[in-house]
This record gives sequence, C-alpha cells and structure tokens, in this order.
Amino acid sequence: MSRKQKWLIIGIASAFSLTVTVAMLVSGKAFAQKEFVETARIICDAFFVPAVFIGGIGLLMAISETGFFDIISYGFKSLIRLFTPYDKRVGRGGYYEYKVDMEEKRKGSPKIYPCILWVALADLVISLVFFALYYAA
Repeated sequence: MSRKQKWLIIGIASAFSLTVTVAMLVSGKAFAQKEFVETARIICDAFFVPAVFIGGIGLLMAISETGFFDIISYGFKSLIRLFTPYDKRVGRGGYYEYKVDMEEKRKGSPKIYPCILWVALADLVISLVFFALYYAA
C-alpha cells in the first residue's frame, strides 16, 4: 500500500469517525421518539451539523493548499523572530524565499482534503434524504 493510499484511508476514517461522533451527540435520543417524523428531523439535523463543520474544514484545507495563508504564516514567524532572542541571521530570507520553500514542501505532501470533502458531501446527502422523508411524512 502506497503512502498516498494510507493517507486517503486515514483521512476518510478520521472524518467518518468525527461524523459519527457528532451525529450521535446531536441526535441524542432520536430513536426513543414514537413518531417517525421526529426521528427523521433529528437525524437530518444530526448529519447536517457535521456536514457543515467537516465541509468547512475541508474547504479551508483546500484553500491552504493554494498558498493563500502563506503571508499570514510568514508574518507570525517574522514576529516571533523579531521578539525572541534567537540568532536573527538564521533563516533570514524574504517572503519570496519563504513562499518558494513552502511550495516545495507542498509538492510532496499528500492531499487529504478531497476525502474530507467527500465525507462531508455524503453527510449532506444523508441529511437531505432524511429532510425529504421529514417533509414527505
């Protein structure tokens, strides 16, 4: 099994476990309800909440892969270097050098955000199915 496949399995498993945990916390006593309508409503909410959270995290990860947040990271590292007593000459490059280094680091790293977005989409589909069942009943 390659490194990329391992990261894909780890990403899907972690996102799915987070989904199930949040769904269980939100649903509470969904199956103790006597009416199917209330159960469908609770399960719809229970899967919509993790879909939004996990989807938002996946979108932020996808945006960060483009290098959008590199300037913020560079600014924090520059402030730390400015206000700490470390040797100021080490790692003293401009933003361009920092950005090139970060792009080289990103090239070799596996991208985990697609599997997180797929799990969020699956949660949204489950939520929409129970939403349709709620309004059909």
